[in-house]
Amino acid sequence: MVQPRINPPPPPTTPSQAPWDDVAKLIARMDKMTSLLQQIIDKPMPQAITPTPTIIYPSPPTPITTTQQPQAVVTSANPLTAEPEEQLYRENPRATGTFYSKMFDWKKGARVVMLIHSTLNENIQVQPIGNFREIAPDAVEISSSKACNANSDITIGFAWDDWHPFVGVRLSITTAPTSGELEVKAIKQI
Repeated sequence: MVQPRINPPPPPTTPSQAPWDDVAKLIARMDKMTSLLQQIIDKPMPQAITPTPTIIYPSPPTPITTTQQPQAVVTSANPLTAEPEEQLYRENPRATGTFYSKMFDWKKGARVVMLIHSTLNENIQVQPIGNFREIAPDAVEISSSKACNANSDITIGFAWDDWHPFVGVRLSITTAPTSGELEVKAIKQI
């Protein structure tokens, strides 16, 4: 069994190694800085000088000349260009239901715009979708759906926070059309 006891501290060995001269110099400098700061604080502040108001007279108008100034030309190091459009869907639907466009590859590029061109005699609902794979039925909805009225066109543009490697549209038809065609095209800006 171990008996509890209090051990005395070890003998001091470091005071001979401490830079006491450097510590004394540091204390003297700090005292001097403290006294200088105290003098600045105790000194009265000078009165603010109020400036005299300056009167500015308008200059005479410059004469108008008929010569044109050269226009600045703005160029971009990386101008954006568009790739050829790609057809994602083209059918003559005559029934109600949900139809999917082909998925558009957006792995590279800056922007994507889709054009929905309808000559159908009925309204349709267009829902933008996106997926990590090139499969439309598993895709998730991007933003809100848009109505495309009979015999009209709409466009859907995707923002960067809507980015998916593959994008497309889900087309919902609630009243069966009797005439017309539905076409979806996409174009990518690179």
